[in-house]
Amino acid sequence: MNTSVDASVEVVDPPPVQADTLADTSEATSITAITDIPPLQYGDLAELGLISWTPAGFVRWSLELIQVTTGLPWFHTIIVTTLLYRVILMPLGIQSLRNSARLLPMTPRMNAVKAEMTAAQKAGDMLGTQRALLKQKQIYKDAGVNMGPMILNPFVQLPVTLGLFFGVKKMCTLPVMQLKQSGLDVLPDLTVPDPFFVLPVLATALINLQISVRGHPERSFFMFLLTVDTI
Repeated sequence: MNTSVDASVEVVDPPPVQADTLADTSEATSITAITDIPPLQYGDLAELGLISWTPAGFVRWSLELIQVTTGLPWFHTIIVTTLLYRVILMPLGIQSLRNSARLLPMTPRMNAVKAEMTAAQKAGDMLGTQRALLKQKQIYKDAGVNMGPMILNPFVQLPVTLGLFFGVKKMCTLPVMQLKQSGLDVLPDLTVPDPFFVLPVLATALINLQISVRGHPERSFFMFLLTVDTI
């Protein structure tokens, strides 16, 4: 029996795998994983612990409701939700602007009353302080100003603004996987921070501009345009 091994048989090594091929395969796998993300359903955010009675929790609930109902991409859903809240709060903001415009001609009288009140408070003159308060109330009455919206406006605007910011922020940092499909080519993945800080810079500039024109009712048209916060 011949048990010798044929030395003429050559063992051929498999061809090396190119690095480009591995990279393409990894990229294809990543794209497939993103496209396989199921759409959001009612109750998904509640299961993730994102729904609560806080302003941020209520904002997340409204985002889920709008996105699941309309089927809009997530970037557009955030824009539509922000616009919706601004439209709801618009009457309160307009009334506050009207009151500011009516008080503008009363500025000299208001400054005099404030100076009188400050002096009375420093001197401990309770009667003088009460007299200044009555004068201030009369100025509001003469101007036809309702102080209710002016006092209420900051207490309503602030929770909504913070709710929108922290509501979306926690969804991005958790993250909610559906936010990886933003529907916007420029920002395809909302869970990834903007490397160029374009949106934070733009939002800061608009907020500063909004604050700067708040004390000038004659610029109310520009204030109206700035009622929409940048995300």
